[in-house]
Amino acid sequence: MNKKIVSIIILIVSLISLSIYAYYEPDYIQKDVRRRIVNYLNYKYGDGDFKVIRKNEYSYTVKTSYMDSTFEVTGHYHFSDNFLDDYASFVWQEDYDKHMRDYIENKVNSKIDSNDGYFNISIYDEYYREHKGEPNEEILSKNYNYKINQFIITKDSDDEEEIDNLLIKAYDAISNETNSNILIFRFENRENPYQKDSKVNYSEGSISKKRNSYYIYYGKYYKKIDN
Repeated sequence: MNKKIVSIIILIVSLISLSIYAYYEPDYIQKDVRRRIVNYLNYKYGDGDFKVIRKNEYSYTVKTSYMDSTFEVTGHYHFSDNFLDDYASFVWQEDYDKHMRDYIENKVNSKIDSNDGYFNISIYDEYYREHKGEPNEEILSKNYNYKINQFIITKDSDDEEEIDNLLIKAYDAISNETNSNILIFRFENRENPYQKDSKVNYSEGSISKKRNSYYIYYGKYYKKIDN
């Protein structure tokens, strides 16, 4: 037989053998992967009595004592999972997205008396991958990130000092919640009391802090308040 034909046959047989080997992994490899999956999950979520119950085509189905339903883990050397989404749905039995948005909005706005104003925020998904221990609402909320767009002032007052104190309280309340060192504010359905005597009244302004002083900007003017 032609040596070239023999070489081609050997190559084809080798490729088929590798494919069969890859599909039907030896038992010791499967046991190792399952062990590493359990270790990975224990590291992220604590001891949830995780057990890999079956292998699917590209993932593994896992059960846990944390909930009645199963979830999926994908990967071979580096893993990812959908545990948090499934766990949240199991715990709340409702729309996870709505629950977390309400949770974050309440968490942020609770820093200010609702009779004085509220933070206008935008929320967006940003999967948070550094979980440690059994999930709770705080951990689940880290699946989301948010940006504080404005502080909307509902307090009806023309007393500048009163508004000064409210803005300082709002600024301090979110100073650790955002990387921004400036807070935009807006008066809801009313004129800006800082400019009540001005011909042009801007309903918006901003407050920032430098060293130990606060700066409240409105239009082309500003006022400095020492802390």
